[in-house]
Amino acid sequence: MSDYKASGVDREAAATWIQELSPAIQSSFRPEILTGIGGFGAAFRIPEAIKDPVLMATTDGVGTKLMLAEMAGDESFFGIGIDLVAMCVNDLLACRAEPLIFLDYLATDRLNRSRATRLIKGVVEGCRQSLCSLVGGETAEMPGFYSSNRMDVAGFSVGVVDQSKLWKRDLIKAGDIILGVASSGFHSNGYSLVRKLLIKENWTLDSQVEGEVLGEAILKPTRLYVRDLLPICLQDDVKAGVHITGGGLVENLPRSFPKTLKAKIDTANWERPSLMQAFVERLKVEKKEAYSTWNMGVGFCLIATPKKADELLEHSPELFFRVGELIERNPQDQMSVELC
Repeated sequence: MSDYKASGVDREAAATWIQELSPAIQSSFRPEILTGIGGFGAAFRIPEAIKDPVLMATTDGVGTKLMLAEMAGDESFFGIGIDLVAMCVNDLLACRAEPLIFLDYLATDRLNRSRATRLIKGVVEGCRQSLCSLVGGETAEMPGFYSSNRMDVAGFSVGVVDQSKLWKRDLIKAGDIILGVASSGFHSNGYSLVRKLLIKENWTLDSQVEGEVLGEAILKPTRLYVRDLLPICLQDDVKAGVHITGGGLVENLPRSFPKTLKAKIDTANWERPSLMQAFVERLKVEKKEAYSTWNMGVGFCLIATPKKADELLEHSPELFFRVGELIERNPQDQMSVELC
């Protein structure tokens, strides 16, 4: 046995593992991908349909949702892989960009092949669903740095948008409508507060809460919005996209519109997930904090003209619901989101 292997890093096992995963990884490749995995970098062409390309890059992780996945067992890491992709490509969608490539970073004390395989297969599935290619990544074994069987993951994605299609914030006006698209659950944010409640109530992942098995509900993967929403985002009179990620509606909506405006949100317009609402009530979380921590049932928003919003609501009522509207903001008003 080599000294390096004896110290906790098994390069041969890692290389074999990557080779075994190669067919699954390459199944996500778009036609624009020019290189296989294993090189120093990944080469890809810009899609020919994009005449004046601008590249957009995003990165994210899944936070302490990982700790609950560890409690649930290796099978749950498939969903974590989807989460990792979703957190990045949904951000690209909010930039009106088409996802092209994805890379992952996995760091752990020692490679747990069962867990890591499920994670990467989840990443591949997330990429397939988002028309994106997993072109590489990094697996770091760091014995002595991470505690036993602990891991962390991060994702990185690059997308492309024609420069003529970049959002123009100055076109957003008072009277424009905010449409919402439902989340699949907690997605990948606010899990420190989720874990706090589990401890407070002495709940396990097998506990039944609001008619749901807790572990299944809180580990449900983040919804991927690219296939459903990218063609709509590119339409005229759709003025902005907003990924409701960490910070909820309160902190994410203002990232998309001018400081002279304010979002007036009617929280009675959609149904909050019963489990999420139960968490709010059990923790006695104030309304503003709840809508600043969790998505409260809204995973993605579009800002559109009133005419366009009516059209989308009429043609796709199963997809969209009205969240609120933009109004003029009083210069003395410190809040840019009003929850009604």
